[in-house]
Amino acid sequence: MKMKRQHGVRLFLVVISCAALSASARLGETEAESERRYGPPMKTLEDPLHYTPLIEGAVNHTYKFQGWYIRTAFVEGRAARIVYMKILAKDVKPPIQDDELQAILAGEAGGGRWQVKSNATLDPGQLLVVAVTNPSTWINSNGNSAHIAAPRYMITLESPAAAAFIQARAAAKEQQRKANVPKF
Repeated sequence: MKMKRQHGVRLFLVVISCAALSASARLGETEAESERRYGPPMKTLEDPLHYTPLIEGAVNHTYKFQGWYIRTAFVEGRAARIVYMKILAKDVKPPIQDDELQAILAGEAGGGRWQVKSNATLDPGQLLVVAVTNPSTWINSNGNSAHIAAPRYMITLESPAAAAFIQARAAAKEQQRKANVPKF
């Protein structure tokens, strides 16, 4: 009986993992999948945004796609953080419009459902920031998050892999720092 249960649990985990991979939209895509979707990434010298990586130490690319810059940070070969920004042009309204926001969230749903997260705070220092920027945050049932703040020039989407990568790099840096403390 125990053997059947273990086999059933393993089968369930494999099915869930496959469903999550096939259901993932742009977050979770490989570099090759992103290139098929958006075309080749901009060359570094063409990319006005290359000076500020989305995630330090990750593979960062910027794509130009239908009037948008799509900046992507790849962690362990998968898109972990994506920023959508309109390319400024003569007839383009810079703020992201509601229908564009909904299209981005729908495209990034990855088989999950987005739910608005409250930005309420009791921190007096943050009250003014929240009042002025009116940020919106969504959490997806698949663990991804999305964030946009006034003046709505860009929306940032992130998978849990981004936070884990950043945390691991910070821990490694701290460990390195401690290892290099002089022996006074």
